[in-house]
Amino acid sequence: MRIWVGFCVFVIAVTGFAFLLLRAQIQLYQNGFLYAYGPYEFTRSIQELSMQIDSDNQQFSADAAKTAHPDWTGGAFLNRHSHSKVLADQTFRSVTTPNNDTLYTSAVLELSATPVELVLPAIGGRYQSVALMDLFTDQFAHIGPRETGGEAGVYWIIGPEDDTPVPANVKVIRATGNDVWLLGRTFVSGAGDLDAARAAQSGMTVRPVFPDRPTRPFSTLVTDITDSANFLAVTNEALARNSHHPHSARADQYKAIGIGPDAGTGTWSDFLWARLTARIEAAMSEQINQTLAAGAGWSKPSRTIGFYGEDDTFRSAVALIGFGALRLEDAIYYRATRTAMGEPFDGRGNYQLQLPADVPARAFWSISLYAPDETGRFYFFENATGRHSLNSGSAGLQYQPDGQVTLHIGPHPPAGGVSNWLPTPEGPFAAFFRVYAPEEQAVADLWMPPPIVRE
Repeated sequence: MRIWVGFCVFVIAVTGFAFLLLRAQIQLYQNGFLYAYGPYEFTRSIQELSMQIDSDNQQFSADAAKTAHPDWTGGAFLNRHSHSKVLADQTFRSVTTPNNDTLYTSAVLELSATPVELVLPAIGGRYQSVALMDLFTDQFAHIGPRETGGEAGVYWIIGPEDDTPVPANVKVIRATGNDVWLLGRTFVSGAGDLDAARAAQSGMTVRPVFPDRPTRPFSTLVTDITDSANFLAVTNEALARNSHHPHSARADQYKAIGIGPDAGTGTWSDFLWARLTARIEAAMSEQINQTLAAGAGWSKPSRTIGFYGEDDTFRSAVALIGFGALRLEDAIYYRATRTAMGEPFDGRGNYQLQLPADVPARAFWSISLYAPDETGRFYFFENATGRHSLNSGSAGLQYQPDGQVTLHIGPHPPAGGVSNWLPTPEGPFAAFFRVYAPEEQAVADLWMPPPIVRE
């Protein structure tokens, strides 16, 4: 009997130990996936934007690149700019919650053989900015009103190992890795301002300093997130190309599960991969929704947006819906899906937003409305006016004598006219309020817009 009891205790102990080992192994895979997802999604995005894989991006397509650079004959579109000359509308589905207040300029940089020159024009009071993002989707550099005051400038963006001498009149931006995404924004107050904004945008140019040196496209192209072998191969090549990034060394803790610049080729079991991706992507989506819409009324954006440190979960959650948001010092984005009383927005109702005269935006503020699709992601929606946003420079916007402005949100314009009106979709919707070049105190205190209330 004692032998039997001892055997049972032994079996239970072994089973418990095996369970703990299995649990630790699953946790390792989960952590590894979260670590790798940001670099994987960054690589997928820049491969699309540089025409290395097929893309449905309506703003930065091969046709747009060819228009900007008639000498381009195909292949990877690297170290050159592409200007989007149109504002996003209801047909735009490349990223969620696009803004309708800026023209975008994109360039995928590959810095292993040459620095890249960025030229910015003198634009006076018009808002124009450039954000530079690296493999881990961190915004490692920014050039905008806070840095330049609207003055012209010439910048060389240089890889981490490049010792090329730089002319005295050139400002240096040292990249954290060899692969960089450059995203420029040029303010447009409305349709009547579009031609002037395009002229300002055209002064922003990107070119390789040494055009005769060949660029290095990716040898592993992204296929599908359901393919774990491709996920690992893409991530590992990206880590090898950007080995000097501060976070690349963290791959050492995941080498045993096939993640790392020298981890070789590998795959995860189909059973593990299917459950892991479904579970973690659902968790990432839930986290970003909680972060952006915690509580009634306007959300409070995370202070780590755009520069995530070692928070791989939040980095991955943002990458899942589309990275590229500016850091708080450069823009603050607020989201609301319900009133301050907790009532979900309904497009059949009428709402009002009373903005004070002292909205803390040194550049401009804007508000945009979006409708959810079947996945819960938000996009612009079709409406009879074609209007998707209002901003502080909108033509005809009616202010009160004390500088306040009342915005009307609903299915029909108010009796006073359409100048201060934003049309709503038929069902639920989300409102995004953006403050560009926020005042320092607004960043420190995380200033909040007034609530949207029922009329």
